[in-house]
Amino acid sequence: MERARLSAARNEKGWSQEYVASCLGVDRMTVQRWEQNRTTPQPYHLERLCKLFGQTAAALGLAEERPVVVSDTTEREDTLRNEQILSLIGSDLTLRLVAVAFGPFRGYQVLQNAMIRIIEEDRAMNEHSITRREALRRVVMLPLLTLKLDVSALPAQLQRPPEEVIAQCAAGITACWELSKGSDENDLHLAFKGVSAYLPTLKTIVRDFAPYRKQAASLAGQCASLKCLLGWHLQGLKEAIAYGEEGIAYGEEAEDIPLVLGTLTRLAWAHYYNKQSKQALRVISQAIPHLKEQKVPLPSHVVSNVYGTIAVMQAINGQQGTEALRRATDHFFAQGATEDRFVYGVMECSHADLILKNGIAHYQQGLYEQAQDSLKQLIDPETLSTKFPLPERSRIEGINIMTLASLKAREKDMEQSISLWKAGISGAIKLRSEQRFDEALLAYEIIEGVWPGERRIKELRELTSHW
Repeated sequence: MERARLSAARNEKGWSQEYVASCLGVDRMTVQRWEQNRTTPQPYHLERLCKLFGQTAAALGLAEERPVVVSDTTEREDTLRNEQILSLIGSDLTLRLVAVAFGPFRGYQVLQNAMIRIIEEDRAMNEHSITRREALRRVVMLPLLTLKLDVSALPAQLQRPPEEVIAQCAAGITACWELSKGSDENDLHLAFKGVSAYLPTLKTIVRDFAPYRKQAASLAGQCASLKCLLGWHLQGLKEAIAYGEEGIAYGEEAEDIPLVLGTLTRLAWAHYYNKQSKQALRVISQAIPHLKEQKVPLPSHVVSNVYGTIAVMQAINGQQGTEALRRATDHFFAQGATEDRFVYGVMECSHADLILKNGIAHYQQGLYEQAQDSLKQLIDPETLSTKFPLPERSRIEGINIMTLASLKAREKDMEQSISLWKAGISGAIKLRSEQRFDEALLAYEIIEGVWPGERRIKELRELTSHW
């Protein structure tokens, strides 16, 4: 058999061994061994190779000239069938998401991006959809039911094939990211519990199933990264920092640089909230070599997120963050319309978040009027609603920063400060966010100092009771 045919077919399409490996859910060395005739693909992978290249096994030099039985369904036919199914399903978001989770698996990133597109389409058509929230909650629970995940068994035991586990966990993680944007504390808790439940099984795949190690490691890193983000709201900063460090370790094992960069930003923010400003800057500075050493360009919004975080951490350490903010803005607006939207980068890479980081950086530099002006581009000072889509936890942070800036500005307005503070504390309590609540308590202490003895200020103290 001429194994050179497989290598030639790959080169003809301009594909790397890494790309072929990612399509098949194996590592690069496996593809290399196939091409060098050192090993032979198992029937399952042989079938997928034929579908990927659109050629017979014999044409690829992977079998004798007699035909090998493979599926008659080509990738194009799979796509057409999926479109027909989605057309029949119509607007039922739950079924549309489930159809993606159980459809032909071509890699977790393809699956997650497909889910994001469907969710965004639904959001564009239905701005306030209770159905969307319920659909996401069902998708979070799906792996627990279909994969029979036993969250109490450590180490976890796989009840289904690794590929099936990866596909459904990828779908569940996507839903968890989306739920984490919400204003209902139950959604935040469910997102946290969901990724916590998937994590032991994904770790087992990383440890015991080499062909799927990188895919599972990337998804495990996503779980830990989201736990870091939600941890400082629901548990505590010490726990959030531990989750962030775990997420970076899995991202590095997966060689998933966008995931590493996204998790470094979350870990830096965890240290920032923990009043460890020097450590926060040291952590985010670890991202700089990754930005400089990349042979393949990184998504612009991921780079923007890193520079925006650098600007804030420089500002709190008494450094000028102006250049980092400029780079964050330039990279954000340089992104192409077709640029991949990594699901774990979407949260902190939006236009709204760029404005929020700009406002926080100005606040930390003592430029309180500029901070207010920046944040007014994002949050309407009258209605306190956002002008761009923003997770609720981030909206409350913006309101808390607006409150603090209003209290430290040269010209103070008690009515405005009280209105902002009440919105911040009530939002923190509704979310049951420890971090947002602590921020509001700090603002209240400053309000008392600015207007000592003011009866209306004293009456606000009853709102500072912890849940």
